[in-house]
Amino acid sequence: MNAAESTFINRLFWRLILNIWSIITLALIIIDFFCKNQYNDSTNIVSTIYIALLGIYSADKEIDRWTSQKKFISNYLGELFIIFWTLIMVVLLLITIFHHADYQLNNVSFATYISTLGVFAITEKSKKIYQGKKTSK
Repeated sequence: MNAAESTFINRLFWRLILNIWSIITLALIIIDFFCKNQYNDSTNIVSTIYIALLGIYSADKEIDRWTSQKKFISNYLGELFIIFWTLIMVVLLLITIFHHADYQLNNVSFATYISTLGVFAITEKSKKIYQGKKTSK
């Protein structure tokens, strides 16, 4: 197995793990919300795991982008993921606003969403800087 294949398999592994934990995290945030925060502890643990994996995946991807000798290709559309996260958070926030006595969105949900946005913003900026350096050469 050459270095390019190894890098591809490594990124595929981290993407698979991250996608699994993304689904679990989003589902648990929604379940916890509609179950009136009965699963706060579980949501905290799962969200922490998710943010750690998101950081690992993003760092690995950006390091590959900056150190690869070949053209870096990323087929993952992070923008769609952020739109999906945003829609879920807006819907839950609106339910909280209009049914305040019945439902509350816990703080870890907001923290997870903000962390996800932050990682996306950092990787987008890195991508733009990288593209600028490549075109200026």
